[in-house]
Amino acid sequence: MTRLVRISEDSCLPQSVRKTVKEILDRDGVIVYPTDTLYGLGTRLTVKGLERIFELKHRPRNKKFPILISESHNILQLIKTNDTIWKLVLEHWPGPLTIVAEASEQAPETIRYWGHIGVRLPESCIARELARLAGGFIIGTSANRSGKPTPSTVDKIIAEFGEEVDLYIDAGPRAGPASTVVKVDDGEVKLLREGAIQL
Repeated sequence: MTRLVRISEDSCLPQSVRKTVKEILDRDGVIVYPTDTLYGLGTRLTVKGLERIFELKHRPRNKKFPILISESHNILQLIKTNDTIWKLVLEHWPGPLTIVAEASEQAPETIRYWGHIGVRLPESCIARELARLAGGFIIGTSANRSGKPTPSTVDKIIAEFGEEVDLYIDAGPRAGPASTVVKVDDGEVKLLREGAIQL
């Protein structure tokens, strides 16, 4: 059964909501949740969870998802770091910057084969808590069907996904813009998407 929780825009997750979130994530459920940019569509990094997100978004399997993390050090479990990446982390995290780099040997098998992984530490306390409850990482793709704009309110997202999502967390409107996305290879930074911050 789909659930809806409305909480204060500035608060973190109440204990009762954390319990519900953990139960849903533990069974590879899908949650719509607020980030510091837009609403996200998230689940754990399991085969079942990833497949559900692909199906919900109608997204081609060759298109990857960004990963949101709960703490900056979780980056070590996803991508290979260097001085350039740590400089970006120190200057812009937590915040709306997604860093794409080569997958590390510690990355979960379900996404390591992507070759490169996009990682972000969001400013949103709620998004970080969800990542923590999911084991340190959570899918961070926008809550929309592929090719369509991301609705700014949960009510509009519910109209799109309905019972296909297990839990909606409503913390007020989120109008973006989306995160800036950069790719770091051999210490070189390449802009992949203009977004909320300028480098």
